Amino acid sequence: MKQPTKTEYDTTVDDAGVHVVHRPTESHYDYYLLADGGLSLPPIIRHAKTGDTGDYASSEVRAMADEVAQETPREHRSRQ
Repeated sequence: MKQPTKTEYDTTVDDAGVHVVHRPTESHYDYYLLADGGLSLPPIIRHAKTGDTGDYASSEVRAMADEVAQETPREHRSRQ
């Protein structure tokens, strides 16, 4: 199995929360902003390419997506 790395993820932030994409599998993880400024867990997950994470363990792809989302600076996650 392949191991996901942080460099394989893209992150966008909007008023609703943090959206993380694992590029190799086209897996999308949407974390919504909670009233206390934290992020919702578990995220909403969509696997666009094959319906799964292919050569990557889904638990490892998800764990890395969680880590990437949590590392998004809080000032970028604040409600406007």
